[in-house]
Amino acid sequence: MKTLVVLCAIIGLMFPVAACQNFERSLAPIQSVSFAISDADPLANLTVNIEYGLPDGCYSFDKTKTVEITGGFDIGVWIKKPANAQACDTVFTIGTTAVDLGKKFSPGNTYTIRVNGEDHSVTIPESGTNPDTVIKPAIITKVEVRIAESFPPQVFIDIQGLLTDSCTTLNGVDTRRQGNVIDITVTTQRPKDAVCAQVISYFSTTVPLGSDFVAGQTYTLRVNGLSQQFNVDRKPNPTTSPTPTTAPPITRPPSSATPPDSILPPTMPVPGGTGVSGTGANSPAVG
Repeated sequence: MKTLVVLCAIIGLMFPVAACQNFERSLAPIQSVSFAISDADPLANLTVNIEYGLPDGCYSFDKTKTVEITGGFDIGVWIKKPANAQACDTVFTIGTTAVDLGKKFSPGNTYTIRVNGEDHSVTIPESGTNPDTVIKPAIITKVEVRIAESFPPQVFIDIQGLLTDSCTTLNGVDTRRQGNVIDITVTTQRPKDAVCAQVISYFSTTVPLGSDFVAGQTYTLRVNGLSQQFNVDRKPNPTTSPTPTTAPPITRPPSSATPPDSILPPTMPVPGGTGVSGTGANSPAVG
């Protein structure tokens, strides 16, 4: 103990600010997670690119810690701040770090990459991707649960999202279920540092979940972190004919870059009535 005190005193004379300074350490708030995947020969290399937040001017990057778990890896990103910090700039800044997980990923397999407690799924393409290809969770704009008129009822998840520029394309969809909780991860891909037209477009995809659902039970659906609940009991949502109402004005967007369902179809007269009938899916959206 005496040796440590003497050592701190010596360091203090040389570096007064850093001498034996105590730090408060915490997990960093994660802003985004993306993946760079190399060509497989036969295994692919995976690098995890992480953007994290620094809550104020006293915080700085501390370290990352990676632990292998079943089906993937658990990454912790830590930040630190002096324990006696008082006057700190109230500015939130973004830092970046890259974690190279090595050449150990099999093409065609999906892995879980957990970053500060949040799970992200990445599927290694059969043909691999360029190391400069960025794969990240898609921006989701709409999720609908669709229950088919069948016995037993078949459940489908209709998903719409954004492609943020002309180079971004849909990469893949990963579905996992544990009991009554269904997790769906949708990812996009784009060439890193590519110069692309800043044109927003939309994608849509349908994920079939099958018929393994019990009436009366509540199920939780999570799509890229967006959560909702549904059940397959149709009683609370009867598919009756809509009540005739005055037709609302039809508004068409000025641009064609619009989700398909945002353009209203023409209304048709209700047989025997004076109003108009609604249009839509045959099955109700539950969620």
